Amino acid sequence: MSEHAKHPKKKQKAMQLQEKILLVTTFLIGLVAGWYLYITAFAPHFNEYVDQTEAVYEDLVVVGDQYGGRSSGMAPSFQVLKDGSFNYVTAGENGTGENHREGTVPRAIWGEVMAALTRAKVTALAQPVNDPVCVSQTDGTDYTYHITLKGTEFMLDTCTTSLGQDAATKASLDKLWKYFATLP
Repeated sequence: MSEHAKHPKKKQKAMQLQEKILLVTTFLIGLVAGWYLYITAFAPHFNEYVDQTEAVYEDLVVVGDQYGGRSSGMAPSFQVLKDGSFNYVTAGENGTGENHREGTVPRAIWGEVMAALTRAKVTALAQPVNDPVCVSQTDGTDYTYHITLKGTEFMLDTCTTSLGQDAATKASLDKLWKYFATLP
């Protein structure tokens, strides 16, 4: 009898051991190759993306909220980023739910708003006023704006800060509200 015929199981066990070694080494090589690709390809690009996103949210962001008036329920609000992209939220039909709209503010309107919101101007407009006269107290509408410029946040209000007395800046910001009111 030949040597192979005497010990068929031994050869089969050796093949199983070789298969296990092959599977383990294949896994380890795949692990090393995946780690290398992650470190050299994915990680550097992901960090660039994170830095870009942080810059968008720190350079210039305008968040506007409406309050007062005869409206009951949820008042409209918006957020516009430096690139002009916006999120606009209003009450849904019959005052229930929410309507979300996204898009980009027209360049003419957004350019005018950006020109009006210099750091010096916003700092001055954020100063509180003595004896505020608020149109929201007589069923009118007032607006609050949270403006982020280069990482610093300012709060402007048509009722309680100097924004109410600056007709030009107020008119620029009102153009945003008028634009949002025309959205379908």
